[in-house]
Amino acid sequence: MLSRLQSGAFVRGAFAVLATTLVSTVVLAQDPEPFRGDDEISGRDDRFRKTVFMNWFTFRPRLGQRLEWDRTREGFFGTAGSISADELYFHEELHKRFPLGSAMFAAFRHKADEDFDGAYTRTLTGIGAGFGDGWTATLFGDVGREKAYIDTSVELEWRGERSNRFRFAVVATDALHGQKADMEEYTQYPLTVFSEYRVALDRGGVCGAWVNWNTPLELQLLEDELEFAYEQMTFGARGVFPFGDTAHVMAEGGTENGTRRWREPSDFVIGARDLDRTHANLNVETEWELTRTMRMWIGYRYFALTELYTDDLTPEGNGKIDRNENMLHAGVKWQIRDNIFLWPGLYVNQVDLQDHFPSDEERSWDSEGLVGKLTVPLELSLANGATITVNMSFRTDILRSGGYNVQFYIPL
Repeated sequence: MLSRLQSGAFVRGAFAVLATTLVSTVVLAQDPEPFRGDDEISGRDDRFRKTVFMNWFTFRPRLGQRLEWDRTREGFFGTAGSISADELYFHEELHKRFPLGSAMFAAFRHKADEDFDGAYTRTLTGIGAGFGDGWTATLFGDVGREKAYIDTSVELEWRGERSNRFRFAVVATDALHGQKADMEEYTQYPLTVFSEYRVALDRGGVCGAWVNWNTPLELQLLEDELEFAYEQMTFGARGVFPFGDTAHVMAEGGTENGTRRWREPSDFVIGARDLDRTHANLNVETEWELTRTMRMWIGYRYFALTELYTDDLTPEGNGKIDRNENMLHAGVKWQIRDNIFLWPGLYVNQVDLQDHFPSDEERSWDSEGLVGKLTVPLELSLANGATITVNMSFRTDILRSGGYNVQFYIPL
């Protein structure tokens, strides 16, 4: 799997790799995100469009659904939306526990999503047991055809009153790799160390944080005669703070720092490529009641990404990617009938993109300006808290369709 790296694909992909789990702004509740092999060695082959992260942000579920998922961590959520004439953004999650007696249970988790490294799917099955006061321990394995790339993990979780929660997990990436793979060889095996804490506040408030550390790894790519090294740390937090009986402020954000190194093994370093990434995002919004059937919200979102790439072999490969976005967004949530909601929103985003490669003018690209989008999500509530949302949108800066989005949410 990893040995499919080709030098041309690497050069294209390394510059276009704009990556972190945090970029997926349809964040519900976070789970461990281990090293993904090819995706994070080769990178993606295309450059992100000017409006892609704005589109992802407008496809997120409303805050109430995000908080309900975070509280229960069970159910199904799916969203699919058009981001260009030939591309679709797709995200889905399914979590469910199945009791197997007084203490034992089976667990299933499925996630299909896209981050800066590309689209991916992760499906976990596990078996666990409860012990003590609210504690459980679960052994997970991901479902995959190639044994060499199966991850195994152990998760320890405590759940208390009001859905307070603490989780700690360790993932052994490619646990059987040494026995099954013949095209690459780990000289330092990777682990993922994950921890999350969530606490409920008075009057419906909540506060939580998580950290995901992919420990240093070293991998020999035998077919390509390359040594690859990698490490990545991501952190995120979210808080909802009520004011009075009808208003609240919500803040969520996170950071990532990551490094990737490619070396040609030799007594003398004759070839080296490096990629250093930093990323941060923040969204703050407040919501309050206007009437019994209508609420208003207004918010600000900040997004920053820097990719620094150095190449000792080809001067054209030396460059830097900077992306900064500042967005204001506002809208209303209108309850038309008992089971029908309309929550139109206006998003105005100041985008500043700079891809700077001094020795390669074709790859260099600057773009700056305002991008506007009007969304008109119509939500239909069904039995047992399930919802279907159809989200039509329009680009206000160029006066044309901004794409369509469909969302499903089913508590289980």
